[in-house]
Amino acid sequence: RYELSVAQKSAPNAPLPEGVEAQLVGSGSFRVDAAKMLDKLRRYQLSDPRDFLSAWLRAAAASGATRISLAAVRGGLELRFDGRAFSAAELSQPYQVLVDGAGKDAARGRHFAYGLLALYRLKPLRISVTSRGEGGGAVMSLGAKAVRQEDADTAPQGTVIRVEFPLWASWWRPFLLAARARSRYGLGPAAFTVNGIPVANHPAGWTEFQKSGWRGAYRNRLAGGKVRLYLLGALVEELEEATK
Repeated sequence: RYELSVAQKSAPNAPLPEGVEAQLVGSGSFRVDAAKMLDKLRRYQLSDPRDFLSAWLRAAAASGATRISLAAVRGGLELRFDGRAFSAAELSQPYQVLVDGAGKDAARGRHFAYGLLALYRLKPLRISVTSRGEGGGAVMSLGAKAVRQEDADTAPQGTVIRVEFPLWASWWRPFLLAARARSRYGLGPAAFTVNGIPVANHPAGWTEFQKSGWRGAYRNRLAGGKVRLYLLGALVEELEEATK
């Protein structure tokens, strides 16, 4: 079971009642039974849980991000990106969009939810999200134990997602996951760095194409005969060219 806590505060320049320095506009906490939730939402799961970062890279792209950074930090991973911030309503009910999602942020909400569902299967110790934009800051904190409610008013600009793993996995898993995210990024709208090193956005030696919202790249049979399909900057599938 995971304890989910969410809070949001109004933007610094929003008018407040006389004598009030800060105003909490939303908060909440509830428990999530990960096993039951995964069973009910199984059809929305990614085939490989290690691709939760690919889903979040798509969420960043769908948020209008121009800069995305991923880093292995003590105990886990940290993903940062700019673009439109998440609201407390989005963070407090991250799976609602899978049922009745609509609006300009429905796509990013779905990819964020896909990433969460996949990540649960890796049994993280804690997940936290801070997101700040023109409308103020929102914070989500989710962990197997009760967690400290972070102050949404001090959230940094943009969105920061932190994942912590149990001690036994914390020294090797973040590096493997970061390497996988690096290998699967391409043809995206944002500059992407992993541990401070830029990731090539255009695969060298491949010919790019775009159709119906998808982007892809291919190389001829002499070079290996493969096709890669990308959605919002993350690899969906690599196909081998059929041989006669």
